[in-house]
Amino acid sequence: MDIRIPKGFRDMLPEEALLRNNMIAESQQVFQSYGYLPIDTPILEYSHILLGKSGGETEKQMYRFQDNGGRDLALRFDLTVPFARFLSMHSHQLIFPFRRFHIGKVFRGENTQRGRYREFIQCDFDVVGSSSFTTDLEILMVAASTLHVLQTGSIAIHISHKKLIEEILQMYCVPQTKYTQIFRAIDKIHKTGLDIFKKSMENTLDHEILTFLLFFLKLRNEDLIQEIESIKSLTINNLATYFRNLQAMSSHMGSYVSFIFDPTIVRGLDYYTGMVFECFLIEEDETGALCSGGRYDSLTSVYTHRKLPCVGGSIGIDRVLACTHTSAVKTKISILILNLGEDFLSYYYQLAAHLREKQYTVEIFPDVRKLAKQLQYAEKKKISYGVICGSREIESHTLMLRNIQKKENTGPHTWEALSHLLY
Repeated sequence: MDIRIPKGFRDMLPEEALLRNNMIAESQQVFQSYGYLPIDTPILEYSHILLGKSGGETEKQMYRFQDNGGRDLALRFDLTVPFARFLSMHSHQLIFPFRRFHIGKVFRGENTQRGRYREFIQCDFDVVGSSSFTTDLEILMVAASTLHVLQTGSIAIHISHKKLIEEILQMYCVPQTKYTQIFRAIDKIHKTGLDIFKKSMENTLDHEILTFLLFFLKLRNEDLIQEIESIKSLTINNLATYFRNLQAMSSHMGSYVSFIFDPTIVRGLDYYTGMVFECFLIEEDETGALCSGGRYDSLTSVYTHRKLPCVGGSIGIDRVLACTHTSAVKTKISILILNLGEDFLSYYYQLAAHLREKQYTVEIFPDVRKLAKQLQYAEKKKISYGVICGSREIESHTLMLRNIQKKENTGPHTWEALSHLLY
């Protein structure tokens, strides 16, 4: 038998799985602290639902098939489109503005790279039912807070507006048939640089617009805001004020995050209608965006006549895992009760139940083996403490405690004193 797994999929060993589980739990705590509520949707959807607002590249990347009943189904490729379907079916049961988060697996048949797989965990958070500037800011705060808790390092949030470059192209009468090619080239600038962009556009754009684009795409922050203010023909003429408001509020977000107003953030998906953003590690140039999102006020219009303005973000947990500075698994203190004889098992189970009530992680070694073998197991598993209970300790209702790392024994200790000894 040819034993292997498909490209872009992977097995995950316990240490990495524990790290990812911890990241998910820590993300949930942040979301809930902002008042976001969990939802869930099926991994499988009808294909026409997933293709309702998307096509092209998305359709090529979908895992699509017919089941035994002839139904046209597909694995979800993100959590946003299923959320739009969810809203169209359940909006009458929700209280708006509705804050949700959803953490689950998604599937895309795209090229793999560091931190990018074809099966991966997506971590979405959204506010539905408000067009307010404050909800845009809140989404940026949630993104920064979550990445900070996940110990990724200093974060730069690059922000733009979906229609900004589009209006620049309209100003120079660039045909709409060229927009997709131009946006894709701009989207690659973070990886390839402006020189490659210039070369790729020389046969597509006139010299005048290309020269202006090369100038405009270099602008950041105040320089960009001032240039936007000077272009009187922009219909998004309040964009400069919007950026200034974001800039003013960002001072409350801590030194670990900075806002960068960056016109190269164009976001490839069709459903964005306003602010778009991507979060990058300041210290890492090769990782790509760890979190991205924006405002998408018309997504639900495909499925319902009710207009539901939305803004949200999505964190790639597996990509964060690939570049996180955290190598140690944050678990509760772990204890191994060493097995000195089958006659003592009843006592061991009683002691284990007591320790678990105190929120410790407890194992009982299943076989009666030499202590050296049991301690070797504890060392390999990086267990914190070993508990030794023989006939003498059982008679006195005490235990001996071994610090696995330091290889030191202390005791005898009473059960009640144990929580003061562990650290």
